[in-house]
Amino acid sequence: MFSWMGRIAEACWGPVRRYARMRKDDDDDDDALLWSKDIGRHAAGDFSFAIVQANEVLEDYSQVEIGRDAIFVGVYDGHGGADASRFISNHLFLHLMTQILFSFEKTDVVLLPILIYSVSSSVNERPLPLPPLPPLWRPAVMTASLVVNRPPCGGSPTGFSGGAAAECSCDTLVAASLAKISLEAAPWKLQRWPWDFGFAQEFGTINEDVVRSAFSATEEGFLAHVRRTSQIKPLIAAMGSCCLVGVIWRGKLYLANLGDSRAVVGYLGRSNNIIAEQLTRDHNAAMEEVRQELRSLHPDDSNIVVLKHGVWRIKGIIQVSRTIGDAYLKKPEFALDPSITRFHLTEPLCRPVLTAQPSTYTRAILPQDKFVIFASDGLWEHLSNQQAVEIVHDHPREGIARRLIRTALQEAAHKREMRYADLKKVDKGIRRFFHDDITVIVVYIDHEFLLGPKASVAELSIHGFADAIGPSNFSMLDGTN
Repeated sequence: MFSWMGRIAEACWGPVRRYARMRKDDDDDDDALLWSKDIGRHAAGDFSFAIVQANEVLEDYSQVEIGRDAIFVGVYDGHGGADASRFISNHLFLHLMTQILFSFEKTDVVLLPILIYSVSSSVNERPLPLPPLPPLWRPAVMTASLVVNRPPCGGSPTGFSGGAAAECSCDTLVAASLAKISLEAAPWKLQRWPWDFGFAQEFGTINEDVVRSAFSATEEGFLAHVRRTSQIKPLIAAMGSCCLVGVIWRGKLYLANLGDSRAVVGYLGRSNNIIAEQLTRDHNAAMEEVRQELRSLHPDDSNIVVLKHGVWRIKGIIQVSRTIGDAYLKKPEFALDPSITRFHLTEPLCRPVLTAQPSTYTRAILPQDKFVIFASDGLWEHLSNQQAVEIVHDHPREGIARRLIRTALQEAAHKREMRYADLKKVDKGIRRFFHDDITVIVVYIDHEFLLGPKASVAELSIHGFADAIGPSNFSMLDGTN
């Protein structure tokens, strides 16, 4: 009787079912602090996602965003508290989508949607049919159509009145003026869209500048948040986060990182053996090159890096040299009370000692590339790059991120001369004496889908330790490809 309802439910639920296999570890020897999403599908392969908590409050935030033909991975390893990593999780991907949406290749034109109507109205003296546009562009394009011949602020555009005219803001007029200036260099009597002439063959694209802009917007947003809340929560100025981001899109892997989380690709060598290649640079004072970089940037500061209890730390406080947050190490206005000895600086801050400028990388995905492991430094404290890729290569895909974490925990237990079974009984907070919060995301690359027809996938957003799945903001780009 209700078979038609069943078919509708199956049609809606079917594409999501594989994404819903998320759990806390439910084996007989349960680790209550381990969460995993054992297998999921993206447009060019599978992915596996797992986290184990060690701190009293989980400081690792992370996400996987699935687009129709792209995947975004974010690993945010917080320190001093969870505020910075949580803020990044809530804002960075949205900033990236916004930057992609309004990025243009091969053009110096300002605000292409406005140029489109400027060209069609001012040059051809007749409108051109609109091509498919992403939803967020449509208001700008429609507004641009009103302001091409509009008089100074306060007047109405020729042929328009009432509500339509009222929608035109002074900001839009400025943008339209900039666009009209660009027309002076445009070919006369254009009969086609600007991208037909090479103005923007790909409107809405990703590159390293776009990624850096998204990081910068996130940093500025978090510092503004610190400024608003520091009076009631002073220690927020000491909260920060490492940040590792990867995007696979159109046959390329785009990476950006701050701190010491790491992306490692596993690829097949000539003898068909799996080989690890680290794709990101660790921004950690344990690295000699990082210490040299800091000393060259601060030649007058003999305490810029200090060996403290056998560990190299910047200003004797922090190991990582690039972060989002840690406001007290970036701007004097966020200086902490000297009574907070853990974060005490021996002298006032004259210039930033940390930066939020990420290292960025672009890599064409090669036929021999099989998967990429994204993980916070808690994994790499216990497993080498080569050990990790061999584990992934030698075992089934389902649950592989969980397997990597378990192997790291076994090693952590061994270092403390205890059994893994006993380590799993240690509660959060105390667990931090044995290992850090650990996040692992493994992204497999199936080359038959990479450049050919994509697998049909739902646009979904998956956040670590959250069983609810929502729609992804990748949908903002619908209509740009």
